[in-house]
Amino acid sequence: MAEAGRKLSEMLLRPVATELGSRRLFIVADDSLHQVAFAALPAPETARANGKRASEPLLERHEVQYVPSAAALDYWRLRTPPLMAKTLAVFADPVFDCHDPRVGARVLASAQGIENDWRQELTRSLELSGLAANGHIPRLPHTQEEARALTSLVPRDQSYVALGFDANRNTALSPELASYRFVHFATHAVVDEATPDLSSVVLSLIDRDGREQDGFLRAEDASQLHLNAELVTLSGCSTGLGKQVRGEGTLGLAHSFLRAGARRVLVSLWDVDDRATAVFMARLYRAMLGQRHLSPAAALRETQMKMRASGQWSAPYYWAGFVLTGDPSDASVTPAPSPTP
Repeated sequence: MAEAGRKLSEMLLRPVATELGSRRLFIVADDSLHQVAFAALPAPETARANGKRASEPLLERHEVQYVPSAAALDYWRLRTPPLMAKTLAVFADPVFDCHDPRVGARVLASAQGIENDWRQELTRSLELSGLAANGHIPRLPHTQEEARALTSLVPRDQSYVALGFDANRNTALSPELASYRFVHFATHAVVDEATPDLSSVVLSLIDRDGREQDGFLRAEDASQLHLNAELVTLSGCSTGLGKQVRGEGTLGLAHSFLRAGARRVLVSLWDVDDRATAVFMARLYRAMLGQRHLSPAAALRETQMKMRASGQWSAPYYWAGFVLTGDPSDASVTPAPSPTP
């Protein structure tokens, strides 16, 4: 993999190496380059070197952000972001299966044998993604820890956390979501490259009574939301993948949330580790919502560098797959409002 990274850096970055300096880099990728974690590529001036410096990734000198298209730059330059009333909404640890221990034994029987058109509609997507092993979607226990860490950073009246049964599709479709500057989904995603509108954020598939429900927030649904969010985070596996369309980039979940009004979307390029992701996101949001109020791009770079420097999470697998796409503005995050008396 290291050799492949050096070769790719030679091909893509060596021709512009003298122009890079320490500038912020905006990547307008084409075709399969959308799936490249540019921040992890070796810097072009070290791509041919031997020894320690040969492994120095691009993020050591640059903030790296993806932009869907060159035309999108003008759109964000002309758009004035509204002042949000609240800070953070988090959806995490949904209930995927009637055998989940959170579903009581009394209601388990009522959930058996139910067939729904919506589940049949998405069976193919689930099978292609490999998500529903043995017919069951695995729980992500560390996403609840992730949610608690994030909401602890802002006043209680400025945040909303939907856990378990509350992390459902109806809540995600609520107009109230437009009031939040940061919207965070810590859950699985289904990517359907053949039919991008069926790509989905997977929310609770079981209600409190043990009945199956439509818990798939599809890309088509997301594009119809009216968001004003500074950042939407899709903290799950391969949330940044989709269908490659020339001139449009990747059609999938990120594209839909940008269409809905989000200024930026943070997604993953591959399957991520549940525990490592909880650590990653806690550090990322602490950088954005803590005392320094870093911009999303600066916070992402710092978090990736800290993960890389740690012993446990130093492998690129744990940190390089998270990429930021959308508005390239470098405006810092404004402080969260103080708690009301």
